[in-house]
Amino acid sequence: MPARRSRAISVQASARLVVGIVVSAMIATVACAGTASAKSRSSTSSLTVTAGAVDVAAPLKGARLVEIPVTLNEPAPTRVTLRYDVVSVTALAGRDFKATTGLVTFAPHSDSASIPVRVLTNGTKRTSTCWYEASADACRTYRVALTVVSGSVKVAPAPSADAILWNPPRGQGVSIGDVEVAVGTAGVDPVVSVPVTLAEPASANATVAYQLVGGSALAGDSFVAAHGTIRFQAGQTTSYVDTSIVQAKGFQPHEVLYVKLDHPSDVKIARAVGTVIIATRAAGLVHPISRGYTGADLTQVVSVQTKTGDTYRVNARGSSATMSANAPVISANDRMAYWPSTETPHANQESCATWTSQDPAQSSGVVTQEGLALRVATVDGVTRGLTVTKGVWANANWIFNVHAWNTTWWTPFHLLNTFNLSSYLRHGSATSRLPWDVCARVDGSTLQFEVWLKGKTPPAWGDRAQGGTVTLPAGWDYAGDAGWYVGHLAAGASASYTNMAVEAPQAAPAI
Repeated sequence: MPARRSRAISVQASARLVVGIVVSAMIATVACAGTASAKSRSSTSSLTVTAGAVDVAAPLKGARLVEIPVTLNEPAPTRVTLRYDVVSVTALAGRDFKATTGLVTFAPHSDSASIPVRVLTNGTKRTSTCWYEASADACRTYRVALTVVSGSVKVAPAPSADAILWNPPRGQGVSIGDVEVAVGTAGVDPVVSVPVTLAEPASANATVAYQLVGGSALAGDSFVAAHGTIRFQAGQTTSYVDTSIVQAKGFQPHEVLYVKLDHPSDVKIARAVGTVIIATRAAGLVHPISRGYTGADLTQVVSVQTKTGDTYRVNARGSSATMSANAPVISANDRMAYWPSTETPHANQESCATWTSQDPAQSSGVVTQEGLALRVATVDGVTRGLTVTKGVWANANWIFNVHAWNTTWWTPFHLLNTFNLSSYLRHGSATSRLPWDVCARVDGSTLQFEVWLKGKTPPAWGDRAQGGTVTLPAGWDYAGDAGWYVGHLAAGASASYTNMAVEAPQAAPAI
């Protein structure tokens, strides 16, 4: 294994890895129960109900009523009644929201309903940092708890908590919120209401234009394209953008679309882009991809051509693993991050591996991308992480990239820095062949990585010829999982790693 490291970790495939597929289009991650289709329901299967989530931007003057979507995985054959309790997470009941209890009922052959929640305002900031809103000073959360009163139905975990987002990036004015909804594969296509709120009641008539924009969710395939104008009458504070969701067809992972505000009249836009997360529960879809893995995933591509999802598989043994792309993989933009499910999340951590081989081998036109992953964590349905990856474009494998990932971003990854290691890894027009030993570590706000050819002496941390150092942006020092990454595998292609290890960051000799 890498000469400096002393501990390898077993990555047996049986429940010892956490797997996720990531793609250039953003799809927020949400825990979701696998279900069977209406045609294949067995006597042991049951209806599943899920409470969605709605985020509202604040501060506000006056209360707001928001509608929390509640969905069944398929239409109920008989009436289903549930009790709901709106309870606190970090928000304060009676000051940030009204804690209420009531009943929500699904009529026979229906699969969607909503729960009204009144968001209050107290004008006081909180200290709890919003996980995914880097520009927000605070984020107060609450959730809707469901219990069954009548009907044969089980309650699935909520995809994320509802949130009150403080201090929109452009100040007070009109703000678009977020909505997260779980959908099944049968029944009426649901309509979700995305809240649009004014910080204070309109003093005169005001308008703002909106448009639905596809991310990983495609117009016509996963939602109905729409645009229009929102009108606020004098004294009005809340309106909605009704978004029609198309039920999942076949194998389809979670997707996202955006609601964009533009062209305001007599009002200022405070928060311009809202996110609609579609947590799908497609027929026969187990989440995560394989029953052999547990945990959260980042994102994954959907094949538009065949309605099937592109997936990778991992064949792991001891501290080695081979990752290969299932056929047919249509998109070359799939990525995967995975890590030991037994690993305890830490802020300071290290990941190492020997990138042993790939099929096809490195050559012109081959875009197989090896990498390492650090601080991968999912909170309230949002996944963040850091990756160190080998360059693939223009066959520049001697280039190394450091990316930050956030599944609520318009594009879910931002390039933090690029490092040219051609003086070590390139010889004339040729790149050194695998195997390569690679390690990366994070300690506080500093990320470092190092590369050395198999059998050579490992460099010191900070060696610019064989590695790099990145100062992370504010907000990226948090506990997460350390693991590995692979991306851009074509159908049938593979990459193999050995000496895979994660541990606390090790000290290094002076340069």
